[in-house]
Amino acid sequence: MPDGLIETLGNKPLTELVETLRDRVRLRGFKNASGRDYIAQSAAEHFELLDFLSQQDEAGAVAVMRRHLERSRQVWDDGHGA
Repeated sequence: MPDGLIETLGNKPLTELVETLRDRVRLRGFKNASGRDYIAQSAAEHFELLDFLSQQDEAGAVAVMRRHLERSRQVWDDGHGA
């Protein structure tokens, strides 16, 4: 997800959290194949989100973000993260 898109929300704590998580992944990677699968799926979700945003489909964008955030939280909670 482009850095600027998150910043447009005006939510500084969210922006900082996303930057921190992104830095952790870049510096340390993931511990196993499921973590790498997470990266691929996250990228697909980011493109899906951008599609909904470009179509001004708020419900679709919200659904993708909820799914993405829930899955991301589970991955990091399970210790697959960096």
